[in-house]
Amino acid sequence: MSKTIMWRGLSLMAVMLTSQICAADTSRDLREALDKAWARNAEASTLEARRAEITAQRTAASSLFPGAPALEFSDRSDRYTDNRGQDELEAGVSVPLWLPGQQAARAEEVNAAEANLNQAMQALRLKLAGELREAIWAVTLAASQVVVAEQHLETAKKLEADVRRRVAAGDLAQTDLNLAQNGTLIVQAALLEAQTRLFQAGQSYSILVGAPPVVAGQEEALLPPATLDEHPRLTAARSAIAYAQAQLHVANAARRDSPELTLSTRRERRDDSESYDQSIGIALRLPFATEARNRPLTASAETALTQTQAQYEQARRQLEVEIKQAEQGFQAAQQALAISATQQRLMAENAVLLQKSFDLGELSLVLLLQAKNAAFSAEQAYTQQKIALALGKARLNQAQGILP
Repeated sequence: MSKTIMWRGLSLMAVMLTSQICAADTSRDLREALDKAWARNAEASTLEARRAEITAQRTAASSLFPGAPALEFSDRSDRYTDNRGQDELEAGVSVPLWLPGQQAARAEEVNAAEANLNQAMQALRLKLAGELREAIWAVTLAASQVVVAEQHLETAKKLEADVRRRVAAGDLAQTDLNLAQNGTLIVQAALLEAQTRLFQAGQSYSILVGAPPVVAGQEEALLPPATLDEHPRLTAARSAIAYAQAQLHVANAARRDSPELTLSTRRERRDDSESYDQSIGIALRLPFATEARNRPLTASAETALTQTQAQYEQARRQLEVEIKQAEQGFQAAQQALAISATQQRLMAENAVLLQKSFDLGELSLVLLLQAKNAAFSAEQAYTQQKIALALGKARLNQAQGILP
């Protein structure tokens, strides 16, 4: 693919994308792009795999025993010593037992783990939505800059052709043509820079979504926010606290290792002149509860609980700041757009008036070029402010925890 074809492709993409700005409905396209980003995200894959782990934990918590039974076997004989026929054979099965309240605590822990997973996935989806919103609007901004730069280049080429004609007619000096040609080259360089930014923004989007950007940033409607407590990041933080509390409950419910119940049978004789005797035995093994065993476990669970509580408070404070920043940014974007619209109108009118003066020979080319550059800058700033306002809406929805 030649560079010319590549840049033409970028220009076509810029026109297609900018033509979609401020479309009426955005939620479906955003959701589709978010689903693609979710499918490619490594952290999301890890969370999805965690479901199988929780299912296994639930099976273990609902089982009859807290651990696996064990088979015991022993054989004692004097065949290698006196060889009088003494023989003793014992076989048994040992099973661990649930401590009082331990199984219920494990079930509570599994439920808390599942709830924490669901909320963590929702919070991650919101995070990916934020990255997607930023990536889409970066592409849209770059595409709009390409379109404006192409329009400016077209105007510059027309001016250069007009100056060339007037130089040939003797109305203008060669220096004016040099200035016009330099102006065209400056605009060409600006277009090349804009196309490069569009290419880079498209690559960043593709890395996130796994597909080229075919949907422009579409202005989101400002949706009424839920209460702060219902924000996905805070619900995820609270579910982490509940999970840590459940883990602490498990540690407190299992203050000792699991007791073991052993059921065995013994077959024995003292010498070969006697017949075998058969007996059945029952044994209970009850480990002691010691601080050396329990304190590290409970201390670790208490530390995890303290950490999740601190993370919740920090997340709440951070969210309050982010929402205020998003609100202020949106309000500032509204005001900036109004100012930029006025500037764009004034500079465009000024460029038209000065063009007429130049056509009549009443104005130098230098002043006309300055006016056209000012009009181009104002047009570019106005386009950027329109996108900044739309992005401000998206950021406000994002800060308030609203998913596409």
